[in-house]
Amino acid sequence: MNIWRYIGSFRSIKMDVHIVVLSGMNGEDTSVYLKKHGWDTNVLNNEIIKCRRMFGKANPIRVTIWVMLNSPMLQTLIESIEIHIKYVILLYNPHNMISLMRCRGWYDRIKEMKKNMYAILLSSGLNNSLTRKQNTLTNNISSTFLDSDEHGIPHYAVNFSKAIRLFVETEFQNL
Repeated sequence: MNIWRYIGSFRSIKMDVHIVVLSGMNGEDTSVYLKKHGWDTNVLNNEIIKCRRMFGKANPIRVTIWVMLNSPMLQTLIESIEIHIKYVILLYNPHNMISLMRCRGWYDRIKEMKKNMYAILLSSGLNNSLTRKQNTLTNNISSTFLDSDEHGIPHYAVNFSKAIRLFVETEFQNL
């Protein structure tokens, strides 16, 4: 491809949406989840992974996701990309309650940085059925994710592209 045509193609981009994906899962599970949803990337511990993809043909939108696993180092480094943070997806595996607790750690860190500045979505990585005990634990833990108005944050078991579409539609409404 001609480099000038490639550079020129970005002039037609009307919007750039940044979404931070804070995963409570391990690197392998997060990579499998993202690959399942069309984001071909390997997520590693103590790294901030940045991926871009174009959505739409008539009005293209560049979506950039920043993927991080929970670690003390990354909870400190997240401040370096704070300027890009507007939308956050807390990703967890509903069959592994530790991953939901790690999301709780991410959520507390985000709330420390700036209160009520972000659209935050809690999303499970799998749609498999849960046992009654797992469902009760998930509901009890997820009910502790409260915003500054003491309302629970949205909790969805939707696929990744639907969550991204939700944020893109929100961005269009804010224009």
